[in-house]
Amino acid sequence: MIAQLRWAIFFWCCFFTTVLYFGLLCMSCLTKRLSVLYCLYGDVMPGLKGSFMKKVVCAVRDVAAETYGQPFFVNAVGAALRSFKDEVNRKADDNMLYQHPEHFSLHQLGTFDDETGILEQSGPRLLIQAGDCFNFDKE
Repeated sequence: MIAQLRWAIFFWCCFFTTVLYFGLLCMSCLTKRLSVLYCLYGDVMPGLKGSFMKKVVCAVRDVAAETYGQPFFVNAVGAALRSFKDEVNRKADDNMLYQHPEHFSLHQLGTFDDETGILEQSGPRLLIQAGDCFNFDKE
């Protein structure tokens, strides 16, 4: 009973200290902060292990420049597709994807395991052409 009480007190002290110190208010930063928690308390709180995920590594290909853009990490392919479609359809003078959708495509480059740090390369796999998601009704 005393051991369980000590564990509960230790857990809540660690939890509230971490909440105050790291400010767990931003949901987009939660995974990073959980990894810090795991590094600090992973041996004491084994429930944290396995709460991480593989991120999808994507990049935009510009056929006119013959290059890939800087890779970015998302939780799922659907999130990458949504962001890419939104950017392709964002009307702006400085938006090259909107101005020249025939030159751009979205590719998956691999996965990144944020628990182990292993980056698995699967080679560029075409997800969608910018011209295929261009919304002509918005012109």
